[in-house]
Amino acid sequence: QKLFCYVTFLNQVGIPSLLCEPQPEGSPHEPVRPFIYVNMPINLSAIPEDHEYYRMERVAKEMRLIPEALKRDFISPIVKAFVRSCIMMIEGMTSSSNLVVVLDSSGWSHMDSGYKLSFRVVCPEVAVTLSTAFKIREKVAFSLRGDMESTPWLDHDNFDVEKMIPKEAFAPDMLHPLTYCYWSGHYKLERRWLRPFGLLQVLHAHGRWEIDPLRTWAAELKKEDWIKLGSPWPKTRQCRIERQDVVEEC
Repeated sequence: QKLFCYVTFLNQVGIPSLLCEPQPEGSPHEPVRPFIYVNMPINLSAIPEDHEYYRMERVAKEMRLIPEALKRDFISPIVKAFVRSCIMMIEGMTSSSNLVVVLDSSGWSHMDSGYKLSFRVVCPEVAVTLSTAFKIREKVAFSLRGDMESTPWLDHDNFDVEKMIPKEAFAPDMLHPLTYCYWSGHYKLERRWLRPFGLLQVLHAHGRWEIDPLRTWAAELKKEDWIKLGSPWPKTRQCRIERQDVVEEC
């Protein structure tokens, strides 16, 4: 808890930190929350200057920032696909209400020399084995295959759905940045903060998937809570732990 407070303090005063979480010892047998990383190169110049994204956010246009509305439009179908895949893979998880944490590190990528949308999506209420988490990632990638290819602002020269939802996130040597820390990159310091983007409730009713942004609840969260909720690794047993592909209440 003291470490989390220290990280949030550094973020508040604008001092970057590079703290990351390795996979716990004992993986792949240690419980992990279902999670995916999403990385997509985009071509901002392909978005017309009179597009509604820029009409709503003039600052984004003037400062060459990625519009928040564009991020929401992009991540919404991925969050829905993520929750559907979780329900398919996790016994005991229902479609009535599912909490999802989305963290955002979108911006200019020094490693790729271009703009990219970059997110971590976590389901904080359940825990599974690492192999099941990877299977969820596979289902999400498969369900999105072809859906993004018609997006006009997509950097088609660098787009690959397998890279968009990278498998490397599940590698034993992968380091997962804490919320409010810089994304370090493999070769260059990325200088992109991993910050809260949304606390979402995904509902299925009347044959449709809907996303309810829990803005009031999210506003009441402390910064330290975002670090806990956004981690792929459960810090407490206040969740359902999967054993042999059966989810049980702790």
